[in-house]
Amino acid sequence: MYNLLITNQTNGFSLDFNNPSSPFIISEILGLDSPDATVNIDEYAVLDGGIFNSAKANYRTLQIAFAIDYDAAIRYFDGYQNMLTAMHSNTGSEHDLNEVFIGKSDAYYAKMSSWIIKELEPEDIHDILAFPAEQKLELFSRLLRATSAPPEQVAKYLRIRLKQEGRDS
Repeated sequence: MYNLLITNQTNGFSLDFNNPSSPFIISEILGLDSPDATVNIDEYAVLDGGIFNSAKANYRTLQIAFAIDYDAAIRYFDGYQNMLTAMHSNTGSEHDLNEVFIGKSDAYYAKMSSWIIKELEPEDIHDILAFPAEQKLELFSRLLRATSAPPEQVAKYLRIRLKQEGRDS
């Protein structure tokens, strides 16, 4: 029998797949088969075959897929409405930013991340999300000048609301 506990080292959040009341179910595990091996032998003209020197098992990649048992999740969160609230609160959609598709979104995000790492040298780039509103607004202006990203992209990146004429975005 295997036990599996996955812990985020940054915030300490854990998923315990051993707890029977947990709403998480492991649906598939790939990569448990034997890894490839490298075998070293020396061949000599006077011998039929070779002489074994060493062997090394190569690294393998485990892929663990898991699903949510919604009945267990309803019990875990003490009700359907609480489960929906918890799931919605953790998707990043709580800011309800409506972004028009811009083909270079990833390129802009990469530019902004690179600029922040170079200029601000944060210990963890996610720390900018905890900045106070005034500091995010200053960073918003600096990112606009430094990256030429559209304002909507910068706002989404910083998770702030942008007020535009007649609507929020």
